[in-house]
Amino acid sequence: MEENKHIVCYPFVGDSIGGSQLATIILMKNLHKIDYSYKVILSEKGPLERILKKENINYKILDIKKKNLSGNFLKTLLFSISQSIRFRNFLKENEINIIHTNDVRMHYFWSVICWINGLPHIWHQHSAYFSRRNIFFSRLSKSILTVS
Repeated sequence: MEENKHIVCYPFVGDSIGGSQLATIILMKNLHKIDYSYKVILSEKGPLERILKKENINYKILDIKKKNLSGNFLKTLLFSISQSIRFRNFLKENEINIIHTNDVRMHYFWSVICWINGLPHIWHQHSAYFSRRNIFFSRLSKSILTVS
């Protein structure tokens, strides 16, 4: 069987289960219909693991502390830049072509990493949230999806 050439990575913090996580699981389970596959990563252990195990979805935990994902603008930016090399290797080894985030902490972190590494980032916004920080980081993304 030929490998899918499109691999979408879905990074989650892992500390919560909400509509955006559940909707993403449905999306992931149907990607094979359009010749895409997926990989899931969690920043930390948490309640989302239970759902992923129940749905028989493989995932990898990449230790990223929550406090580094939700600091002030400059700290978030500098932390994301500093992690770009670490994740460049992970992305290449796993042949990931696209990153799709659906949590503001993941949006900020991965938009910078994708921009530095030349990968498309899909920012999936599930609620109205306007800020200068959102405007800055969202401009690094290839696409922004919103729920109407």
